[in-house]
Amino acid sequence: MNPLFRHIRKTVFALAAALAVGVLLSVLARIPDDSLRLIRLGQWYALCATAFLYIALLISPLYVAFSSLPGRAYAIRARRAIGVSAYFFTLLHSSIEFFGLLGGLGGLRFLPNKYLIAISLSFTALVILSLMAATSFDRMVILLGRRWKQLHRFVYLAGLLIIIHALLLGTHYANLSRTIPRVSIAALIFLLLLESIRIYKFLRARRADIH
Repeated sequence: MNPLFRHIRKTVFALAAALAVGVLLSVLARIPDDSLRLIRLGQWYALCATAFLYIALLISPLYVAFSSLPGRAYAIRARRAIGVSAYFFTLLHSSIEFFGLLGGLGGLRFLPNKYLIAISLSFTALVILSLMAATSFDRMVILLGRRWKQLHRFVYLAGLLIIIHALLLGTHYANLSRTIPRVSIAALIFLLLLESIRIYKFLRARRADIH
């Protein structure tokens, strides 16, 4: 087995850890105010979490739509590690926002309903990603059998909840004409297009099997 292929998941984890440290050091170096540091860290870790989750969701439909793309085996093998890395950054973002900025459970009573709804959605997404991260190991795949794939399909629900959370609270999404919202919308449209191609091919294959 190719050494890179065998260690691709460890490589993804190492890159995610290096990115987390790099973001932290960059924020510490550029921003002197502690409160603003927490805000920026929370924002950057949220963007990292979204990027990793997007890549994890993109891999399967991308290779279904473009079957001749190189690196399929590497991407499929790395996908679980990419998903766990998304959870890692989500956990960092949630911890900073909830404990560092909100002050824990006590701060919830001061929040308006909009914020409470957004936090409830993000907490639900965090629970889903936690379950997926806990069952991302090969032993759990064998143990759960068909239920493993059924469980991990909840990632789409988590993604939807994260999108709503970002639209409700994300400062980058207050003005949808800015660069980050535009890139996000384009990326989402691209993903939905690929998913529609994958569903179409799946249904066509099912009809061919029936006939």
